[in-house]
Amino acid sequence: MGASHFRLEEFVVRQADEQDIPSVFSLLSKTIRWLESRGLKQWPRYSVEWVAGEIQSGAVYVADCEGTVVGMMRLFTSDPDVWPEGGQNAIYVHTLAVDHDMKGDSIGLRMLEWVEVQAREQGVKYLRLDCVAENEKLCRYYEDAGFDAVDVVWAWGRPMRRFQLAVV
Repeated sequence: MGASHFRLEEFVVRQADEQDIPSVFSLLSKTIRWLESRGLKQWPRYSVEWVAGEIQSGAVYVADCEGTVVGMMRLFTSDPDVWPEGGQNAIYVHTLAVDHDMKGDSIGLRMLEWVEVQAREQGVKYLRLDCVAENEKLCRYYEDAGFDAVDVVWAWGRPMRRFQLAVV
């Protein structure tokens, strides 16, 4: 993906580093608690060690607003659990989370736009992502963001809806 910066008005999307471990862990924990309070189990409860490993692997990108992490996502070039037939011509977005206090600022959409720009610059054909199929609100969110619902597959012991966006 590269570590390029892309300014989207009031925040920058950048590759996370070790200094971001506490902020990313806090954001994920807060998001998971918020989801669970609404009866949604999108993700497991991640540990600090897991977050550190993901950041050290280079997969984590954050939305940084003047030194404060307001969003995060993980990016991969393959996703064998959900897209076993996926090939190498896609970027797979996982664990897109935005500080719920920033809701309404379109941070998540603008982070996805940033990934689309990166994909286009790299000649990648598709952006792909998935979510728990029963999370109708999140499914609509991705459709409203321009992603096409592809199908539902079984992964991690539950039905996951797959989405993709053709990068033109």
